[in-house]
Amino acid sequence: MVKEFAKGFGAGVVTEYTFLVPPGVFTTFSVDVGSNADIGSEGIAGFSILLDGKSAAETGDMAGGEPAKHLEIVLGQARKLTLKTTGQGKSAKIHAVWANPLLKR
Repeated sequence: MVKEFAKGFGAGVVTEYTFLVPPGVFTTFSVDVGSNADIGSEGIAGFSILLDGKSAAETGDMAGGEPAKHLEIVLGQARKLTLKTTGQGKSAKIHAVWANPLLKR
């Protein structure tokens, strides 16, 4: 089953986005992750969330066509939020999607 999301952004293989977060302002971060269904099922993507460089959540390998996974983490006093993607297979067949990213107060 393909699920469409109203908001989000895509990333290629081995991509990392780091955001500065004011400590104590936000309590949690949540996101739905998966592969763009239009690309197909050949690629494998992995998703990781790091806080101040330390792993806070990860999906392991996700094959194209798998349902999106929801990740939610507590931010605590972290200053840096990093979203990291990895991939295996044909890079042209991997398009990782970070959907509905949300910082909650």
